[in-house]
Amino acid sequence: MADEQAFKVIEVVVPGPQGAGNTFAVAEGLVERPMIDRLPKFKWDLKDYPRAPGQTARNWLAAAAAAFLAFAGTAPATLALGDQTLDLGSTAIVLDVDGGALTLDVNGTTITHTGARWIEFQNAMGGGVSGKATITGPHNTSGFSIKTTDCEGMVFDGFSIDHGNSGLEFYRSTKITLRDLTFHNMYGPAFKATQDSVAVHAERCLLTNGAGFMGYADRWGNYVSMDRCTKTLDQSTLTTYLTGQLEFATTEAGEVTTTAFLGEEGFGGTVDTKGHLITNCTFEFIGDNGLSFTSTDSVARGCVFRWCKHDGGHSYNYNNRFEGCSSYDCGKVSNEYDEETGALLSSTPVTGYGIGIRPNAGGCAYGNQVIGCLAIDCRKGGFNAGNDLLYRLWVSGLADIPNTAPPGEPSNAVDNVKDYCKVDSGAWTTVWTAGGPSTGNQPKSTSGPVPTQFGTVSAAAYGITIDAETGKPTNTPEPGTGTTSGLVWWNDGRIWWYWRSSCPVGRGPWATDTVFRGCYSNHPDPERRYYQDPQIPADANNSWEIPSILSIGAKTYTAEAGFTAATLSETVAVKASGANTGNGSCVLDATTPRLAGCQIGKYQVRCTVAGVNATFTLTDPFGVLVGTYVLSGGTVTTDLQVKLAITGGATNYIVGDGFDAWILNTLPLSSGSYGKLNAAGAQTVNRVETPLGFVYHEVVIRNGNSQAWTLIHDDDHLRLPGNLDVTLGYKDWIRLLQIAQSGEQIWMAIGCSVQNLAAQSYATETTLTGAPSGVLSIGNTGLAVLNFTGNVTSVSTTVAGRQRIVLRGTTGCDVTFANSSNLRLEGVEGGNQTFRVRGRNNYIELLKLSVSGAQVWMQVGGYQTP
Repeated sequence: MADEQAFKVIEVVVPGPQGAGNTFAVAEGLVERPMIDRLPKFKWDLKDYPRAPGQTARNWLAAAAAAFLAFAGTAPATLALGDQTLDLGSTAIVLDVDGGALTLDVNGTTITHTGARWIEFQNAMGGGVSGKATITGPHNTSGFSIKTTDCEGMVFDGFSIDHGNSGLEFYRSTKITLRDLTFHNMYGPAFKATQDSVAVHAERCLLTNGAGFMGYADRWGNYVSMDRCTKTLDQSTLTTYLTGQLEFATTEAGEVTTTAFLGEEGFGGTVDTKGHLITNCTFEFIGDNGLSFTSTDSVARGCVFRWCKHDGGHSYNYNNRFEGCSSYDCGKVSNEYDEETGALLSSTPVTGYGIGIRPNAGGCAYGNQVIGCLAIDCRKGGFNAGNDLLYRLWVSGLADIPNTAPPGEPSNAVDNVKDYCKVDSGAWTTVWTAGGPSTGNQPKSTSGPVPTQFGTVSAAAYGITIDAETGKPTNTPEPGTGTTSGLVWWNDGRIWWYWRSSCPVGRGPWATDTVFRGCYSNHPDPERRYYQDPQIPADANNSWEIPSILSIGAKTYTAEAGFTAATLSETVAVKASGANTGNGSCVLDATTPRLAGCQIGKYQVRCTVAGVNATFTLTDPFGVLVGTYVLSGGTVTTDLQVKLAITGGATNYIVGDGFDAWILNTLPLSSGSYGKLNAAGAQTVNRVETPLGFVYHEVVIRNGNSQAWTLIHDDDHLRLPGNLDVTLGYKDWIRLLQIAQSGEQIWMAIGCSVQNLAAQSYATETTLTGAPSGVLSIGNTGLAVLNFTGNVTSVSTTVAGRQRIVLRGTTGCDVTFANSSNLRLEGVEGGNQTFRVRGRNNYIELLKLSVSGAQVWMQVGGYQTP
């Protein structure tokens, strides 16, 4: 054991007598600090730990780290490796941090290793690896250079992994941050979240020459986020091994030269993961899609996909969303030439949509949204709602039919069996993946060969039961920790199958209930700009908002109001749920109400312990606890994110008393109907106000430069489609309708469409309570609330000539509009079958086409919940 004097205490914090809960003061009267600051912080240089003669660098570092951890305990500790080269050999260092927070400072260090991994952290509560260093490993296996197991809050910052297998693997780990990392010439993923890892975040990372994913999530690795990350290709620095992994394809009609692609997606999430957020990333020269969501409930926002072999972005599963993403030059073509003259005979696009929605890998592609995206020069088309031909309906004993055609003739084989099968079970269609043969006592496997014949034992006969509410199997998953664990299996007598996803019968797994809104494609074939595969049923309810339709009735405004920034303000009042028993007060600081980390939205102060010295909690707009405060001498002041002075009164507070503090960024609209956003920096808005007061006023707002404006959804002030925030990039715009009649102004988004769409103010709003015999009578109104449940097959008005009307939902309404000769719903030729307005965030906009005779209406806008 090294002399304890070698350990350098860089900060010692002593608890003060006024500490309460998980905070304390370093001395009486000073500001409270987090619990972790109660512990001393240590730093030690590796060179200060004696290295035994003949001791390998690996054993030296392992022994030093273990000794340092034994000394530091759970205190935050930093071990500086120094400016040296460490050859760590083939055996990984495993550090059980046992609740501590150990940071390896690798600034100036060069690390090499010949094994799959050089270090694994276990049971850490902070720490990580930080500094400008180069880590080099082997190059032909899938092992990860760094691994964490059962860790939380670790940070990996600033270093480079060069010529390696895979980068970092997070196993049952949470709240992990990757920052400014560089990956170069990688065989496998740059990082992976797996086995119940949650909230892995990567920012400003770069992967050059990667055969695997940049970011990857599987096995319930949920809520991965990436921001400003890039995956690209530099052929001049490729290793020999990766040069062999390159794919080449022709990307232009008649071209002889080819484009090089390499590796898997910039991000991929498997079917058993959810909640990923990928923002402002660039993925280019990818040998697959630029980004793939086989996960659910995931969002890609502001990403660029360039020179991808397949689609720019793709969703294989449900409830995923692409916002403001741009795809350029994606896909490949097949050129056929005359053998004698060399003349081009035909050029057929093989792959490449800007954004594609089609099931694969076990997903069910329903309820996806593609909003405000671009598809420029993509080979196969702009935006695609795809079929489920990659799946096969399980039929007892069904087998592939081999090719019997004579040599030189087209094959007459029939591919009856695929990697994935679908089974209808009650109200649900379930999707299963082949897990290897079940004959000959072969074990289950998640990488079995493609089957050629179904067995004869159905899922129901095997004992599979499907929950009527969720569509998931109720059977016990495979136990253990191997690749087959956590999965529900079924043996059909020939093949092991494991469950992947479910959708209601008739609602997939093909693309259904998909919304494409405000998108643009320059594909030369207009039918390919928004393309639905012909195998998809007519009632799939995929919605295409085509700009040429929405331009009807547009006009040009003579003036445009300018906005350079949001107006900052704050308010505080007794909680919205009712009056307090305690008669004290809560006041925002007049000088500095917003402190470091302040978020916009509603902060809640609530009494949790009653009495003279009442205890209050402060939670942020997302419901996360910010701090706990106790009245002392009748008052206490919050000091985290917002500064509020809480004061007691003659009557004590009781549990549940409290206050709501609104932190506002307001867009102050003028009396005009058209505005241009032109800010010097990014802006966030959670409230809109107009001097016109409570009238049904409609406005169009566009962003005039590259600084983003983010609008925050809030039912009480700003209602946005899908209850999701909306970011307006350059040239993006939104149309808002003021719907409140008293109290505070409430604005509802009623579409993002072409510029110069006619804006107008409505004098009144009519409430419609029914549609007898399917006829909705709207009188002479231009704006109405639907407050009933029923069906609408035609619309009647007392206004002569053309008329446009907005019909919005309210809480509890459920109105289905059915396509007919008198009511034409938007979509492909013939129209969608139905459009459903349910709840207060849904609306439909109709334009009367007829000026005499039978009234004919056409849908020109709307939003329905997927």
